[in-house]
Parts: sequence; structure tokens; C-alpha cells
Amino acid sequence: MHKLNDPKEAVQTRRRWRISVFFFGLLVMLGVGLLVNRMTSPVLGHKNVRLFFASFGYSSLQPADREINRELWRQDPLRAVVRALMDGPMNNDSLPVIPPSAKLNGCWLAGDIAWIDLSSELFLGLAEEADAELLAVYGLVHTVAANIPEVKKVQILIDGAPRATLRGLTRISQALHPRKDLEN
Repeated sequence: MHKLNDPKEAVQTRRRWRISVFFFGLLVMLGVGLLVNRMTSPVLGHKNVRLFFASFGYSSLQPADREINRELWRQDPLRAVVRALMDGPMNNDSLPVIPPSAKLNGCWLAGDIAWIDLSSELFLGLAEEADAELLAVYGLVHTVAANIPEVKKVQILIDGAPRATLRGLTRISQALHPRKDLEN
């Protein structure tokens, strides 16, 4: 049986209470520290990227700057930038180069080549203008090369396989370099 006025018991109770408060304070400080670290992390916020869309009349590529989620960029920069291009322009200054029906099957880096596998809706949904095919291919090439410095060339696959041309005019059988002559 414990005595309420036992000085030894009172000292031990105060000691346990102080230790509990100390560890609770440490946990609170740790939680606040993690929260502050997470909020000031460079992963949060947005990453500015440059995308290339078609000009009206499909005469050239037009650059457009966009912010994308930094967390998506950190996870897979290639996928993030290709998806941003596939989302199309955010204003009425240019035309999309990738039809909305196209799907990204996969993408990866191998050395200085970015491999991008798109669904066949890429060429099935292109505008009828002859240069729409050329600008779709090079809009993708320019966007990837402009945002991922280690990429020098882009290889496009359709449903996992290489093709000689996208829709009959623009060769995609080999990895392609950007063509500055197509930029506005």
C-alpha cells in the first residue's frame, strides 16, 4: 500500500512526470522539424518547363513555358514533361501537337536517348495538315531535349514497336535530334 505523503514516492512521481514531459516535448519538436523540412523542401512547389506546340496553320513550333508539379518532376522528369506536352496548350496561342486521344505507354532513358512509347492514337488523331505529323514528332523531341539536359536524341515507338514513319511522311525509325529550323 502506498502512502500519499511518502516523500520518496512523490519524488519518483515527479521524476516520471518530468521524463514524460521531456519526451513529449522531443516528439513535438521532431514533428515540427519534419513539417518545416517538408514545407521548405525543394520537392514542393512547381518546376518550370518549356513545351513546344504547333503554331496556327502548323507552320512552326512555338515554345510555351509551364509550371508542373515538382514532386512529379522528382519522381520521373521524362514522364512529367511528356505528360505536360500531352495536356496541350493552356492558352489560345498555339495548337496541341499530340492528339488528346493518344496515350503514353511508357518512357525511359538509355544513355543520351529518351525512348517514348505512345499509342497508335498518336497518328490516328493528328490534324490533316501535312506538317501536323512533322510538328508532332519534333514537338515531342524539342520538349524532351529542352527540359532534360542529358537527352541528345529521342526515339519514338508506337505501341511498343519502332515504325519507319509516323503517318507516312516523318521518319521515326531512328532516334531524332531537335531541329532548330522548326522553331518560331
